[in-house]
Amino acid sequence: LSQDKLQVFDNNTDVASFGAVTRIGDVAHEHISASQAGVTIKDGPKILANYSTTSKIFDGENNNSYVEVGNDGIIIVSGSITGSAFGPATSSFFGTGSNKHDRLEVVADGLNVYKDDSKVATFGAETFVGLQASEHIKITNSKLELKRGSEVFVSASSAGLYTSGSINASSGVIAGYSITDGTIEKKSGDAGVTIDGNNSRIIVSGSDITTGNSVRLLGDSGVIEVSQSGAGVFDTGRTKTFTTTTFVEPQIFKPGGGKLSFVSSSITTTSPAPTMENLDITSNAEVGGLLKTDKLSIDSNALSTPFSFVNSIARHNAATNNDGAVHPTASFAVVSSTDYADNDTESNCHPAFLFSADYFTGLTADDNKIG
Repeated sequence: LSQDKLQVFDNNTDVASFGAVTRIGDVAHEHISASQAGVTIKDGPKILANYSTTSKIFDGENNNSYVEVGNDGIIIVSGSITGSAFGPATSSFFGTGSNKHDRLEVVADGLNVYKDDSKVATFGAETFVGLQASEHIKITNSKLELKRGSEVFVSASSAGLYTSGSINASSGVIAGYSITDGTIEKKSGDAGVTIDGNNSRIIVSGSDITTGNSVRLLGDSGVIEVSQSGAGVFDTGRTKTFTTTTFVEPQIFKPGGGKLSFVSSSITTTSPAPTMENLDITSNAEVGGLLKTDKLSIDSNALSTPFSFVNSIARHNAATNNDGAVHPTASFAVVSSTDYADNDTESNCHPAFLFSADYFTGLTADDNKIG
């Protein structure tokens, strides 16, 4: 017993000391030390635990590794490096090394991931993966977005998939269109559309009802081919004669001067004129220039006047006539010339041109009267 403390000995071993600093246990081995600063549990010089305003529990071999409990929460330190921290608002798990900027944070609204003290991911009601200032993914309860800052360039939701950028796919199916290497195609049986980038062509084919109908655009050869029922009807790559039927249907005819003339026509043709094997005109035709024909046939059963010629030429000044005649030339002229020189075969020479009119009557069947 001394002025400042009381010591307890066991077989000359100091096992306790009571004073400003109180110790229970052999100071060279495990003992407890208490003072105004707190309570310390030690093993010789090694601190095992320290309880004060901030309490620490050490590993016994390294005073730099411990669990600290204080007003700010719980901190786990290993080798003087903080590995985890649990506080009332945030719980953090730090990465290896001394860089606390790499960590996971559990907060009230989710989990945050930091790299170099920058938030690179957030998991919660809204989930972000990637730096939100640049390219990142945003997931909510209604949609998924691929973003660049605030710009959305891909959005997927129940409404569909939308993109403001380009799509690069080697294969797949979009709205029934199949995509393979260099080809986009949508077909039902033989009918459909094929865009063939490998062969630079587009093919549009008909349905089962119109088998053999197709349109082919061939980019390499610069050709458009059109087929109907399996037969080619149009081809820009070769010269081909096609037979077509054209109906000319004038809207109005006007009488006058013994002839019928067009007021309007549905077709205008400029040089070079088309060549047609057959032309069937069911109503009227007007020729403003020269009409040349190899044969002329008039059906008298269809018209009351099978042939009508109207001369409407007026020549007021004979001196300007190209033929130099004093009087106008004939309105209608028929010229026939046959050369029989050196002909030793008997020939039947019919008249070259003949006008003939027959007027006749007979007895009526009921009373034998002459009409």
